[in-house]
Amino acid sequence: MDLIERIRRFFAENEIGETAGTPDTPQDVADIGQMLNLRPNPLYQKIISEFGPCYLGLELYARHRPDDGVIIQTQWFRQAAQDAGLSGYEHFLAIADNGSGDKILLGADSNELFLFAHDSGEILPLAQEYGCAGTLDGLIGEYLEEEENRNGKEDKDAQAV
Repeated sequence: MDLIERIRRFFAENEIGETAGTPDTPQDVADIGQMLNLRPNPLYQKIISEFGPCYLGLELYARHRPDDGVIIQTQWFRQAAQDAGLSGYEHFLAIADNGSGDKILLGADSNELFLFAHDSGEILPLAQEYGCAGTLDGLIGEYLEEEENRNGKEDKDAQAV
């Protein structure tokens, strides 16, 4: 089963569709590319086109989000990186944050994830910082597996009672 199908099944089986937002339209995805001068990562495009902003181990930004979206967050990251004297990161999207102001970055050309530590101005591999998968598909896959295992354990516990 491919990852998108696993996500569909996960949202359906857990009745947590409310964790997914309004899907981005093809025009929204085109706006992201045009405004940021890049072509968004194909997996990320599929996710936001079907689920919009959603929680899949990370609270993923999409074009539209209640407080802001991927365009604003990526523009913020680019300015902060420039202010920190970094260059060569124009092909990254800020797709999420860690809740402390650090941006989770996804390469437009790869599934690799990085952390932009806003206090230090460093860009580090996400796997190194959090001990998790270092790719978008790997991180989402880990999250889905953990949730499936947790739900399976809860089902067994309920049957034992």
